[in-house]
Amino acid sequence: MQNNATVSGNTSNYGSGVYVRGTFTMQDNASVSGNGARSGGGVYAKGRTFTIRDNASVSGNTASSEGGGVYVGGGTFTMQDNTSVSGNTASQNGGGVCVNSGTFTKSGGTIYGNNETDVKLRNTASNGHVVYNNNGNTWRNATAGPTMNTDTFGFWMND
Repeated sequence: MQNNATVSGNTSNYGSGVYVRGTFTMQDNASVSGNGARSGGGVYAKGRTFTIRDNASVSGNTASSEGGGVYVGGGTFTMQDNTSVSGNTASQNGGGVCVNSGTFTKSGGTIYGNNETDVKLRNTASNGHVVYNNNGNTWRNATAGPTMNTDTFGFWMND
């Protein structure tokens, strides 16, 4: 998905914006926004590979359960370069991202948290506004900016 492409205004049980069934890359200002699902309001990657890079964004999506922006179940989610996950909501786990037996690698981009002054940017959830990781029940609530990667000390501190 590239060149300013947008997926918005959809509803379903899983991955109302994008349901990844293989390898999926968002880049070049592509966006997934304004979608609603039970899990993976924006993107649902179960046992598959999802990469976001080069100014792509996942924003303003809603999940009635987990993964307002992105749900990763046994798959891989990689977030790179000038990307963002913002303004997503989940009623339970992972306003921005919910990782359930999968892998999440953040080497760039920003996932906004509950500490943002601009409420439009905040990801919100009962557990893990930014990201919730069911692998060990760890989470992050405060914004994770471009230089705070998943392998950085303190990323998974339950703040």
